[in-house]
This record gives sequence, structure tokens and C-alpha cells, in this order.
Amino acid sequence: ALADRALPSGDEIARRCAASILAFVKELDPPEAGPYPREVFMAETVEWILGREERVVVSAHNSHVRRTPFLGRPTLGGLLGSTLGSGLVVLGTTYGRGPEVRFTQRSPRPFDCEVSLEERTVLPPNSVESRLDRLGPPVTVADLRRTPDGFLDGVDGTLAGGGLDPVDDFPAAYDALVHLRRVTRVPGAFERLRAEFERQEHPEEPESP
Repeated sequence: ALADRALPSGDEIARRCAASILAFVKELDPPEAGPYPREVFMAETVEWILGREERVVVSAHNSHVRRTPFLGRPTLGGLLGSTLGSGLVVLGTTYGRGPEVRFTQRSPRPFDCEVSLEERTVLPPNSVESRLDRLGPPVTVADLRRTPDGFLDGVDGTLAGGGLDPVDDFPAAYDALVHLRRVTRVPGAFERLRAEFERQEHPEEPESP
């Protein structure tokens, strides 16, 4: 009802906010194929910004910004790539060691997760992080259009949430990877994240009249 009130308002900010609500609701029963509503909303929002700005920098998870499908579904990067073409540059971000947030789904409901904090100390040999970590500098930028022959042989994906996000073709997915050998926590960030998910698990009951 809130979205229905905002959409005809003529206020573009209100309309974008309404679209975000509708995308979230559609995630409760997503289509069996094609992009998830969240990806479509993000792509449309970027294009909306580009309607009045010359450039925009988008910061999102690797699974969103990549050009190639993720688990068979088109991504934000893929949707933008079809309209922006060579005007789109995709940088993935990886790291070797440091804190790692892990999500355990509590129910089929979107974003209903239990979150925990672990420490990443071992890099699986089939992760791209294991290759990039060997390059030496604290921060490395790897241009995937110029990687040496064999550098990505046996690499199956990028690390995320305690698992491996599959990537079949790195140069097709990303233009470059920015790799940090070690990362550290932002004080209070994980605690705020966990509190958000705990509020979803135990919503406050309305006060009695």
C-alpha cells in the first residue's frame, strides 16, 4: 500500500524507494528463472542515476557486480553490461586472511539468516585468492585481460561467506581483481549486522494498549 501511494506521486526519490519495497516483496516468491528482483532493481537504479550523471561508482558484493550469471541467474553487472557495453568496468575485490562473516539460512524467507564471525586462515587451492596471495604486495591489482598463461588453471571461484562462489570464466566476469593479503575488522560493524538479523528473528511485540 505504501508503494502504491508513492509510485504516482511524481517524486523520483519516492518512486525509487517504492520500487525497492516492491523488489523486496517479490523476493519472497521470486521467478523460477531469470534475474532476481533485487538485481533488476539495482540495475534500474544505476541506470536512473546515469540519466543525470556522467559516471557512477557502484560498491556491491562480487556476486552482484560480475558480468556473468551467478548460479545460473543474471546479475546486476550482467544486466548493466547489456546496456552499457564497454562503458562498464567491473572490479572484483578479494582478500587472503582476516575476519569472515558467515551466513546460515534459518528459513526459506529471504535475508532470514544467522550470522557468525570466523577467521579466514587457510586458502583452498581452487580459490582465486590462493593465486593472488602469492603475488606478494599487501595490495595487488590483477588485470584479468593480461594474466600469464596457466595462472587461473584449476581456479573454480572466489571465497565468500565460508564457501566458494563459482566463477567459470574470470576474464568474462571481471576486468580486474583488487586483492588484499590481510584485512581487519571495522569496530562495531559485525555487531550492528548481527543485531539487524536478530531483530528479524525476534521482532519486538507491540505494546499492550
